[in-house]
Amino acid sequence: DEWEAIQKMDWDHMPYELQCVDAVLQTVTHMLMDDASTVYLKAMVAMAELRGESSSGGQGVGTLGEHAQERLRLHKDEVNLMEGRVQGFVRAMNEVLDDDEDMTLMNLSRLLTHPERFLQPVSQEILHEESDEPELILEAYLQQALSIVNELDLLKGQIMTTEEQISMTLDAIRNRLLYINTL
Repeated sequence: DEWEAIQKMDWDHMPYELQCVDAVLQTVTHMLMDDASTVYLKAMVAMAELRGESSSGGQGVGTLGEHAQERLRLHKDEVNLMEGRVQGFVRAMNEVLDDDEDMTLMNLSRLLTHPERFLQPVSQEILHEESDEPELILEAYLQQALSIVNELDLLKGQIMTTEEQISMTLDAIRNRLLYINTL
């Protein structure tokens, strides 16, 4: 229902202040997506190198050593930092979305053209009615931010899986060396 309302919305006739909010949120989400993509690509390259899938010709864990593992740990920290940034954005969006009065007051044009609707105390019906348009805009960007968080969670899981795989491989190598030493 809300998605259809967004698609039917005539963006050319949207009030200037809401176009500004839309532009700012579009810029912020685009920056977050770009930063998340950069972190994702770096981490994927590091994981591929550790698994021996890199184009440099290295095979397996033994040829890469601690340097690649340390790089993966650093990339894991970058993923956590990026996830914190995006979650901060999500929290801020949720705070604004939870306050109907703030949402209503985003309609500055309506405030100027129909000031009688905004006399204190403003009824819940008017607050809800006037906050619909800003709410649709904010929720669209909130969904984009949540998809970035999900992508970063998936990446964290992949990093943990790679770390466990490397640890098991190193354990197997250590066990073989111990076995050879006992012979």
